[in-house]
Amino acid sequence: MVCAPRHSATARELINAVTSMKRKVQLEERLFPLQALFNGLHDRDFIPRMQGLANGIGFDCNTTGCLVPEEGEELPVKGYITFYTPHDEVTISNEEFLHHMNLIFSNYIQGNPEQADVAEKTRQMMRNRFAADRR
Repeated sequence: MVCAPRHSATARELINAVTSMKRKVQLEERLFPLQALFNGLHDRDFIPRMQGLANGIGFDCNTTGCLVPEEGEELPVKGYITFYTPHDEVTISNEEFLHHMNLIFSNYIQGNPEQADVAEKTRQMMRNRFAADRR
C-alpha cells in the first residue's frame, strides 16, 4: 500500500533538519519515509539496525520505521518492505530497496571509513537476505 504524503513542507523540513547520520541521504519525494528513517539513525546504530534487517527484523527510530514481512504473513507481501512516518507510508520491492541501500551504505562508509569492513559485510548480508526474498 502506498499512501499519499499528508504533511506540510514545514514538517518535512523539520524532519530533514533533525538528522543524525553524518551524511544525509536524499531520495525522491515518494520515498520520504525511507529517507527520514535512515537520516534519523545515529551512525552508532546503523550497523546493528542493518544486521537486524538482514535477519528480518524491522525497526523504528523516533516516529519512523520499517516493517519486514515474516514467513507466512500475507500482508505486506513477501518480497516487499514497508517504511512509514506518522503521515506517510511506502511499500517498495526488495529489489528497489537494495538499490537504495547501496546508496545509503555508500554514504555511511564515506562518513565512517573506519567501519568500511563491517559495513561491507553487513551490506552483503542485506543482499543475501533481500535477494533471496524476491519472487
